[in-house]
Amino acid sequence: MNKASVRGTKEKYLSIKKESTQDASFIVEGNSALDNVNKKIRLYSMLDQGLMSSDQEIDKERLVSMLRQEKGQGRIETIWVVGHFSNRNVRDGVIDCLSHYKVDWIENESCINSGFFDENGLFIPDQKMVMSLAAYASNLVDKVMIWPWYCALPANAEQSLLLDLDRASDAGYYETMLRDGCENPESFGEAGLVWSQKTLPVFFKNQIDSVEKYQSWLKNQNNSSRAGWALNVTTSDASRLYQTQNKHGEPPAMHFGICLRARACTHNWVLTCQNLERTLYNLSRQRSHDFRVWLAVHEKPEINTFGLDVEFVVVDFKPPINSDGTFGNDKRRKRNAIGDALNKYVTSGFYYMQLDADDLIDISLVQCVRDDNNRKGYLIEKGYVFDYANNIAARCNEFSAPFWHQCGSCAVLYFEPEDLVRGNSEESYFEQQRFHDSFFEISQKHGRLMTRWADEMALYLVNHGENHWSSYRHEGRAGRASSKSNFAHRHQIKTPPEEHGLFLRYPELVECQYQNNAVAGE
Repeated sequence: MNKASVRGTKEKYLSIKKESTQDASFIVEGNSALDNVNKKIRLYSMLDQGLMSSDQEIDKERLVSMLRQEKGQGRIETIWVVGHFSNRNVRDGVIDCLSHYKVDWIENESCINSGFFDENGLFIPDQKMVMSLAAYASNLVDKVMIWPWYCALPANAEQSLLLDLDRASDAGYYETMLRDGCENPESFGEAGLVWSQKTLPVFFKNQIDSVEKYQSWLKNQNNSSRAGWALNVTTSDASRLYQTQNKHGEPPAMHFGICLRARACTHNWVLTCQNLERTLYNLSRQRSHDFRVWLAVHEKPEINTFGLDVEFVVVDFKPPINSDGTFGNDKRRKRNAIGDALNKYVTSGFYYMQLDADDLIDISLVQCVRDDNNRKGYLIEKGYVFDYANNIAARCNEFSAPFWHQCGSCAVLYFEPEDLVRGNSEESYFEQQRFHDSFFEISQKHGRLMTRWADEMALYLVNHGENHWSSYRHEGRAGRASSKSNFAHRHQIKTPPEEHGLFLRYPELVECQYQNNAVAGE
């Protein structure tokens, strides 16, 4: 069969021309909107025996929850692909569901198993199927996603994927993080889910339109970039498909505070500035740029701020150098200086995150705060520790140690303008929130019960020579510096999916590896 027809309601009948069908035979059913010229991305949702839990029955409730999902912004269209089923009753049941909900679907019984997850956790679609579906997509489609049927794009997930892809070039490959539901989730969207250690491919169509290009993709998966997230839908997770964003209206402003040590208090000023630039670059990759960065300094560093809204707070006190030549700690005074600057600037409630000048956060963090907007704050329970010198990473979680116990870049706090005002002899609430291991407790005392994020939302970069604990606290290799490296060694990530996912989420670490390899080769 060399042409495909679209059958919808009685009032509508369309004919679709295809550039090529190659070796696939397609029958299209449903209530189609394939003539919408604004749709540039196509999701093929694969249904075949190999992707079913049983060849004797279909998880109808799970499938129905997928089919009932409300459509998103319209830039992504979904077409269901019905492959081979040895049990004809199961196949007929699948088609009945698709027809009942009037979704677009095509049939290709030659596909027995449309794909599998490889050792890195990436879904690898069948080569023959890829060629067929790429050819089936019209010239109006420039990106193609071929995913298992149970991988959904809720509205907020679709938004995240589009934001990532809109920044993408035609070079490289892209992967979507597949997330699972978790028990008693407190927060909405991406940060309220846990990564399944699986990812899904997103192809530029011109990169998979030949066998050679597809095989090139197989060889170069490690060059992939992150593109949004998807939900691994179970029956209990179906409600997540219909959640609405932003429970409290327009979200308050978001601010980051960074305290940079004085040049006189560094062992290596160039490295200190490089670390800060890496952090600012990481912030520039945020899906939402609705935030301001306050940078407390003794002198303005000559750095690239990557187009961010950066406000320098130049302090006038002397650098903390002790009589014996060791460095003191002025982080508290600089943080208070940021509080004073905010006191003159803000007129309403706001979110604030104190960020160390060398740490990294997940690119979804600001968007997650804005989407959920609980006006109480958020605590990062899970994250990563990355040993720069040894190129190893560890997870902070319930099995090792909570992230907030290890790293100060662990919370998004909520403040009102009056929280910045000092009493006659008392610290302001803003000033009280300076110890990362008491963020949650102090917030709770002020009636702001922070949401504990389920996902790994930050990365603590250690052992690079200019860490806060190695320079300010002057604790050498036998002290705290060693303990951080020991933590990374004890809880080192060793599974390929987690390694692959870590560098997918934090491409800045690839630069760290490159720099270390270059030094090792000198």
